Amino acid sequence: MGGNEKKHDSLDFAGGKITTIMGGSDIDLRDCQMRPGRNELDIMCVMGGVDLKVPPHWNILIEVSPVMGGVDDKRKVHEITNPDSTLVIRGFCVFGGLEIKN
Repeated sequence: MGGNEKKHDSLDFAGGKITTIMGGSDIDLRDCQMRPGRNELDIMCVMGGVDLKVPPHWNILIEVSPVMGGVDDKRKVHEITNPDSTLVIRGFCVFGGLEIKN
């Protein structure tokens, strides 16, 4: 029943894990550089939500299962600058949601 805001600036971002239960998370990755290869971000939101901000040039694959919730991809996709790097967003949202934007 709370929330958090995080801004990251990693030059070697490899993924991570976000868990939100009855609350919200606002995660800003726009200043990060992704590590080459497949990088995974695991999302679990139950009765809550995640706002995820990513750079517009990242290659992203969304594998999130919503159950009475939703996933909203609002990105304005630009040219992918490094097609060898992919962020795979995996997980589930139950009575909650994930919003991805730049």
